[in-house]
Amino acid sequence: MSKPLPKLPLSSSNLGANLKIKDRSEDRGSALAEFALLALPLCLISIAAINYGLNVYIDTSLRSAALTTARFGSLADTTLSQGQQFAQQICAEAPFGVNAVCQLDYREASRPTAIAEVTYQPLSLIFYQPDVVVIRASIALEIDKR
Repeated sequence: MSKPLPKLPLSSSNLGANLKIKDRSEDRGSALAEFALLALPLCLISIAAINYGLNVYIDTSLRSAALTTARFGSLADTTLSQGQQFAQQICAEAPFGVNAVCQLDYREASRPTAIAEVTYQPLSLIFYQPDVVVIRASIALEIDKR
């Protein structure tokens, strides 16, 4: 047979008799100091994430532009000058005002190809300056354009 549980006192007169109330003057300014320690790294990480996202978007857009230019240059009824004009028009529409240089050329390899080349400088919102990026896309020509 188990023992009955002890009864708790009903009055709360001496429940908190040994507890001290903390003096809040010791913690004054600690929230501001903690915020100051966390704000700078948080801002830098946020700016870096935005920078990375912008550069991924720009790179994807310009890769698509290079493929489009190479496809346009490979068509049977397109001359080299028309392809180069198309490349300049595509680069003029680069996102966020990125200064991109687009070129189209025909090259003879084992098979004649149209090669589009896009060169640009990625954005840098912090201190790091990335290298120049060169994107090349090649598509086989529909007909030999010699």
